[in-house]
Amino acid sequence: MRERNSASAGSRTVETSAAPGAHFPKAPRTRAPNWRPAMRFESWRWLAIVLMAAVAASLAGGPWRAGSAATEFASHSVTFKATEDTTVNSKKPNLNYGQRTTVQADWQPGIKVALFRFDLSRIPADATITLATIRLYVTNSSDQAGTLDQVSGDWSEASTTWLNAPQVGPLVATMSGRAISDTWVQANVTSGVEGAGDADFFLVSTSPDGVDYASSESFGRSPTLTVNWLTRLDDAGTTGGSAPSPVATATPTPTAAPAAQPTPTPTPTQTTNATPTVTPTPQPAPPPPAPSPGSVRQGKIRFLKKADSPMDGFNTNASWQPTINSRYAGMLMYPPYSDRFTFYTGQGFFYLDAYAVYVDSGTSDAGATTQHILRNSGGSPCYIPWGSPYTQYAADIGNADFRAKTVAYIKATLANPLYDGVYLDDVNLDLSRVTCSGGPIDPRTGQVMTNQNWKRYFVEYLEQVRNAVPTKKIAHNSVWYLTAFDDPYLIREIKATDYIEMEQGFVDHGLTSGTGTFSWLRKMQFVDLVHSLGAHVIDHDIDTASDAERNYGLANYFLLADGVDYYSSFYEAFPDDNPWAYGLDLGAALGPRYTWNGLWRRDFEGGSALVNPPGGSTRSVNLGGALTLSARQGTLVVTP
Repeated sequence: MRERNSASAGSRTVETSAAPGAHFPKAPRTRAPNWRPAMRFESWRWLAIVLMAAVAASLAGGPWRAGSAATEFASHSVTFKATEDTTVNSKKPNLNYGQRTTVQADWQPGIKVALFRFDLSRIPADATITLATIRLYVTNSSDQAGTLDQVSGDWSEASTTWLNAPQVGPLVATMSGRAISDTWVQANVTSGVEGAGDADFFLVSTSPDGVDYASSESFGRSPTLTVNWLTRLDDAGTTGGSAPSPVATATPTPTAAPAAQPTPTPTPTQTTNATPTVTPTPQPAPPPPAPSPGSVRQGKIRFLKKADSPMDGFNTNASWQPTINSRYAGMLMYPPYSDRFTFYTGQGFFYLDAYAVYVDSGTSDAGATTQHILRNSGGSPCYIPWGSPYTQYAADIGNADFRAKTVAYIKATLANPLYDGVYLDDVNLDLSRVTCSGGPIDPRTGQVMTNQNWKRYFVEYLEQVRNAVPTKKIAHNSVWYLTAFDDPYLIREIKATDYIEMEQGFVDHGLTSGTGTFSWLRKMQFVDLVHSLGAHVIDHDIDTASDAERNYGLANYFLLADGVDYYSSFYEAFPDDNPWAYGLDLGAALGPRYTWNGLWRRDFEGGSALVNPPGGSTRSVNLGGALTLSARQGTLVVTP
């Protein structure tokens, strides 16, 4: 992506050499809408009756009977201490925190999530769980106590890091309100406790004001899980199963809360989906996923504007500045020209090509020169294959001096408060994005560069940038299909950024039906991968040329948006374009996307998004009115 270099001043036409299908140069987690905890009785009404009887019996000091049958049950309550806990940190992905006296959950500048394990093996196999309550001791205050989620995969306090952590599973409970230092917080986690065995929980916070809790290594303040359950009494009056060994208390609890909480459903808003049968998109499984921020509105468009030449007349005119600040949540800028845009209050990224040395000047923006470029065996320079003729040499990203100059330039530019982050163009983990006769020579081996070494040098370079500016935002413009989704270098690249731009978005005419490399579904799965690794996307529909394509692009954005993702387009996206088509706010998402009547659908508090992807048959449906969508069409239905 090089809009500013290729766009003519005063024109809104942006040149691109990308052919159809080519993509040249950039928590939170969802649950199935009808997800429910396992039911251990035929109905919650029956459970409420059972529990009230149990409480009455406890008050009387003895067992109780259900109905007229001679079936007797005993109630129990045991408090278990955490047996293992740790934190995983995206900024220190190789570090294990298992022996720390605190665990942490944080959203910025790096994602931290905590893991807890409780050994419940002493609960009898035939026990019926009636209530489970977790208690945590706050050691560092936060405006958000966090959420507790199921854990999908194995882990160990002694060895788990960000790189090998399991996935975050369905939401179990939200600890509402602030977390205040030196106090206890608690939550009902009944839906996350199955019975005998281990009960594992993720602790997640979507606040930049992280929260700390005491760990199991903190004497007297360990995390605890109090579990209430019922067991059947046999004819001799003894309980079935082996008797539990108490950790703190093992006496009946006549004032137990089950009767007061007959329906401990984890997320009521997730049950409002209008369609009873759904099929969510298959999710990739690299660890660890970041949660979708619970406090954000996935149905609100976050528009990122590219401040190319046609924007100059607006950015330098004070009368347009309030409109710019209200419309654009983010802006891509080009220093030093953009240094004077001090009025802008949104999230500002400055542009830098990741490995270009410009042919016309012989230098890069960061001060690298032709001494830093790759050459073939004959000494001829190698290029980035863009433009005609090529305008950029390909730098040697494994060169320590090139890296040092680039990192120093990034840090110096980010010292300007106008810029919140850096946008790195041409983040291409494939040697096909370097061209010269015979291929580039690797200065470290003296041989032709291998693709594996190119990927390794590139990722190490990107991680060096990430570590140099840990509190700033980073965006990568990358070619989404070039690298296998399970390639460890791709995983590391995504973890080294905050945003991945997909420059062609979903309006891309090269996307196909089916499940192949260039399919619509495959691209959506790439978005899922990015989200699962804690990063976000910039969905840039560069090819949009009509209202119909705009509507299709926006409907796709609403299918994927996690509330932090950006949408970008050149189509009717300037400050003087009215009406403003990108101000829609459908509120919070009610669940993930799913298939419905041959379409893809996602529901929000204020409406729904529908998409018929490439190759789809024409579908006629009724959703607040009759609708017909052909292939590559989408719509947004707003609920009155």
